[in-house]
Amino acid sequence: GCNPIESLLQSTLECLYNVTCIDKIKPNDSTSDMIFRALDCTRSSPNMSVQSLVDALFVDRWETNVVYEYYYRECAPLYCTYSLNMRFDKVYVFTTIISLSGGLTIILKLVIPIAVKFGRYITMYRRRLVRPTVAATA
Repeated sequence: GCNPIESLLQSTLECLYNVTCIDKIKPNDSTSDMIFRALDCTRSSPNMSVQSLVDALFVDRWETNVVYEYYYRECAPLYCTYSLNMRFDKVYVFTTIISLSGGLTIILKLVIPIAVKFGRYITMYRRRLVRPTVAATA
């Protein structure tokens, strides 16, 4: 491999399966309390690459098998209860009324001046109308 990681993934760990090889690479200082043992050949082959060992660590595919009958058979409760929190307590009603009155106040402040101007316009329009009068002659 061109990169160190590629070289590592292509290499094998055969030295770690051999006790004499481990003795050659372990530290020789007496302060180390680490115990090095050879790897177990029954779990993986000494000739397996590090890449294949890494691949074996990851899940290739998830299989979901949902059977609710098994769940309810194992976890069947004796009785079922639940609580329902109502939002209509005193504080909620009070804040709702205050917010509605605030909204109505804003709407009325916008609508009333327009309605008054429209009412004046109608009144002025009716005053300007010329009404024909019929004179009664005897």
